[in-house]
Amino acid sequence: MDTPNSLTQASLAKLHQFFGLSQAEIDHQIDEHKYFLNLDVGHEISREEALDSWTRTVFAPLCQAIEDVGLEADFPGLGLDELFLQVSEHWYFLKRDEDPHFPVERAVISFGALHGANELIRADYYLKL
Repeated sequence: MDTPNSLTQASLAKLHQFFGLSQAEIDHQIDEHKYFLNLDVGHEISREEALDSWTRTVFAPLCQAIEDVGLEADFPGLGLDELFLQVSEHWYFLKRDEDPHFPVERAVISFGALHGANELIRADYYLKL
């Protein structure tokens, strides 16, 4: 049985796919996701359910969008783990402040437009918005 801050062996095995994210960073992401899920469903969901939901609705789509847009190439100073964390936070604020259904790919492009290494990179992303 899961304790509030532990994960099953199956869940721990899944964490290997999360590149360089530390256990603390993953736990923070899952805890925040679980908090918002609990607000929507009206009952306490398990940590395993939160991990599965986070993987399907946050992690996988965001990683795919970063890859599809080619964002990593324009941020060579950041590892994919740090880029994921920064874009994830950017997407969170876009969903909170603009639209709860803000598209992930548009969030990645918006991140590039705001934080690209130089004016040319930022302009290229801005034109994609």
